[in-house]
Amino acid sequence: MIDSVFVIGKPGSGKTEMVRFQTSLLTADGFVVDTLSDRLWLEEAVLLDTKDGSVEPETGIRIGPHSKLLKDGAAGHRKIHVLDGILLNRVHDAMVEYINERRQPGTIVIAEYAIGPDISFGPEKEPLLQSCTQMIERFKRYLVKDHVLVIDVEAPVVARTVRESLRPDAMDPETFRIYFPDGGEMTDDGVSLLGPHYLRIENGHSDFERFHREATETYQRFVFPNIRSEGLLIGHFR
Repeated sequence: MIDSVFVIGKPGSGKTEMVRFQTSLLTADGFVVDTLSDRLWLEEAVLLDTKDGSVEPETGIRIGPHSKLLKDGAAGHRKIHVLDGILLNRVHDAMVEYINERRQPGTIVIAEYAIGPDISFGPEKEPLLQSCTQMIERFKRYLVKDHVLVIDVEAPVVARTVRESLRPDAMDPETFRIYFPDGGEMTDDGVSLLGPHYLRIENGHSDFERFHREATETYQRFVFPNIRSEGLLIGHFR
């Protein structure tokens, strides 16, 4: 039974807008939607990690064992920086595990999940495992592969950098540059494994109306038919 949609891509690719479109369309068709964001979950993990950390007197930056809180603020607007892969790895594990453990009839989970190249921090630190290959391994480990649709929103680093810088909740530039260059994309093996549950959207352009049309077509041709064909609570449609 298809009960989850993962919108993946690198920061600045258009994941957030795609999640908003799909959430709106699902809700309009009578589904209850449960949204997950690895960015918000990571912020919470950094707050906990830095809670009892040291504070740089001149900058006010709070430093924990695995991260830095550069600037506090409202959820989604905090400036954070990770020092190893532990926190984001745990967040991504928890998001995929959530699909398996919190499955509820009538509810579609939409997860916003950032991918990028796997990054080493040296021999004494846990690497950051954020590639599509690692995501597929999580799907298999938590037995959710057959329950998930994946929308892969792709854009080159030049376009992503400009978009990210214009966001009111823009990521810290150093974090963006170090952890989210090009790399870590879906492999042919991953595409083959997911089969009809995978769709790639190229979003290197700056035409918002075009992206809106593509997001609507994605819902009409990919998301809704897959969910409906699996017989997911047809009676809950309006």
